[in-house]
Amino acid sequence: MTSYITVMTVTLPSDLIVPKSLLESHSIECSTKDELTIQVDNFLSNAMGGVKLQVRKEDFEKAKEILLDANFVLDLGAEPSWLNRKLAEPKFYKRFRLTMYTLLSIILIWIVFVGVVFYLNRPGTTEFLINKDWCLVQIDYGKDSFEPYTLRPGRIKSEIRFVDICDEFIVFGEYGSLTIPGFNSRQINGKWSLEGDKIRIYQIDTLEQVFEGLYDLEIDEQLFIMESEYTRFYGDGSRLWLNR
Repeated sequence: MTSYITVMTVTLPSDLIVPKSLLESHSIECSTKDELTIQVDNFLSNAMGGVKLQVRKEDFEKAKEILLDANFVLDLGAEPSWLNRKLAEPKFYKRFRLTMYTLLSIILIWIVFVGVVFYLNRPGTTEFLINKDWCLVQIDYGKDSFEPYTLRPGRIKSEIRFVDICDEFIVFGEYGSLTIPGFNSRQINGKWSLEGDKIRIYQIDTLEQVFEGLYDLEIDEQLFIMESEYTRFYGDGSRLWLNR
């Protein structure tokens, strides 16, 4: 029985066309191993150690010299590991692939489930407004900007500003009450309500021409911006109360 040994290993069957033709042109009988299996599924190439170009044992040195002279790289391949040998078995490979698909499906379902639960339990706009401490950083009216400063008995105005601390908060009450800091004045009171994705400010007890109206609302964990035709509120949800 003729004994064949591997003289060259490649990844894909098509890579053997030229070297195989070269050896046959020198009257060296060639054979290929694992070619048909890897043609069916290229994924198996690494698992099986690639496609082998084999020659008769007595032609090995001559074939090797011819291929080296033609600048081919003679990767003779390494002995496949136990896992690679098992993956090369069609039944094991099918079970392995089915297991991986099942595992990936479970992970995907879990990710979708967690996402849906998070989405359904996220706080709504009302909860964001009511439960968050919103430092009122600034109000723009027309082209002018104003920083709040509420007059309180015994309060002395300071020029010192703390980056993460605030004592001028806009408060959205649970039942529609609204408290806005003053602007070198006492605090301002009014009402608020949501209308779709907008917020309406009304029944303001002073400066109603400035504050009353329907506002576009942009809100998240850290900030809120309310903007009407003439007025814009800037709020910061990350600052701490100075006096509470």
